[in-house]
Amino acid sequence: MAKRKRKRERKENNEVVVELYSLLLMISAILGIGKLGPVGRIIASFSLFLTGSIYMVFLLLLFIIAIYSFFKREWPDFFSTKAFGFYLFVIGLLTFMHWEFVSLNNNNSSIIFKETIDQLVKGLNSVMATGVLGDTISIGGGLIGGVFAILFAKLFSYLGMQIVTITFMVVGFSLFTGFSIVDFIRDRVVDIKDTIDKEDEDEEGQDAHADQGQFPIDQEHDHQQHHHGDALDEHIHDTAGEQIVQRV
Repeated sequence: MAKRKRKRERKENNEVVVELYSLLLMISAILGIGKLGPVGRIIASFSLFLTGSIYMVFLLLLFIIAIYSFFKREWPDFFSTKAFGFYLFVIGLLTFMHWEFVSLNNNNSSIIFKETIDQLVKGLNSVMATGVLGDTISIGGGLIGGVFAILFAKLFSYLGMQIVTITFMVVGFSLFTGFSIVDFIRDRVVDIKDTIDKEDEDEEGQDAHADQGQFPIDQEHDHQQHHHGDALDEHIHDTAGEQIVQRV
């Protein structure tokens, strides 16, 4: 009985801790999204440093996680299949946003990293000073996107990096949503096949209808020919009869 009571108390304490951390995360996300004061700008700058141009999306995602955890009183499963798919998709997206850095710097890792840091520092200074990111500042996928872009370009070349990036995004999306690429392709093939079969059936039906319309015409033509033949035979018979009568 005492053991069950201690277990229940431990669970309640854990739920309280989750609520407090969720509330702290929620407040931090709100401050960062609104860039409220120096603290809010620091939070926004940190998000920008990590994720680059989508730093506001990252803060919004933190806010959603905080809301979920606060009301559920538990953290989401960060190691599930859906979570793994989400991580793959985000890595692919951030790397995709950094393609231009790799292309402009001829796949030179040191120059790419230096240019990434320089642009991120300019972005941080702009956000801290004015609260907005300057239009002339290109930060790509942030530090995460820069690191993976350099790694993929070094391992797979520029074209290989593009292929791997797209693969990450497609596989991540499939894992996160449960969308099956094979089933999608199979369904599209079946739809195309059904459409072709339906068109063939329609063409066969039109041909059969045309044949049915032609058949009565052929019958009428045969009947006219038969009637004309009977009239000709009757005329010959009458002519022969008149000749016999004249001879008699």
